[in-house]
Amino acid sequence: MLCSVHDLWVSMAGLAGVGKSTLMERIGATLRRQHVPVDTFGEEELFTRSQFTRVADGFRTKHYASPEEFEGAYEAWLRTLPAATAAIMDWNPASMAGDLPWAAKDPARLRQHLQTVYALAGGRVLLLHLQAPAEVTIERASAERGEKWLARSDRIACSSGHDQPDRSARVLAEATRHAAQTRDELCVATEAGRDGQSTLSMLLAQPTKPMTKPWH
Repeated sequence: MLCSVHDLWVSMAGLAGVGKSTLMERIGATLRRQHVPVDTFGEEELFTRSQFTRVADGFRTKHYASPEEFEGAYEAWLRTLPAATAAIMDWNPASMAGDLPWAAKDPARLRQHLQTVYALAGGRVLLLHLQAPAEVTIERASAERGEKWLARSDRIACSSGHDQPDRSARVLAEATRHAAQTRDELCVATEAGRDGQSTLSMLLAQPTKPMTKPWH
């Protein structure tokens, strides 16, 4: 039923390494084979898409964009999409803004922001929450992205106050905290899009073979 995916906005939530980017590409490829126009929008592309210049600058400088500036970016992007396009993202608006000062301080403001964003999309928003044990996602992400990713994750863990003597414990503690924060953000997202948004929980099975590259 091609009409069921036309003008659809699919977004995703979950820890690094859970498979969001892989799923985004697979959904995009499947829809393209059915001749559905698709725009796959990876999280790192936020720093290269012209509509999100102000948002990207905010993340670089820590002078974060306001809700209105985020909304302007989403609106400008959505306007570039041809008719009947399925937009597939490996991230989601709730998690993108959820830990910014204005959102963390006032969840009601985050909810209002998400209501505005979903209205721009006409309510056709599918939010996929990919879930797996944090140990599994860390192992996958470190195997795929290497030491640079682990070092960055450890810096984030330390900045969040995790002071365990072992790096692996710090990274795991931060992943556990982040998973809980994501659940909170998705509760707000669900409330914001109650009338037009569907939330689907997905479980990523643990790999049957252990990774050969240690992540700690």
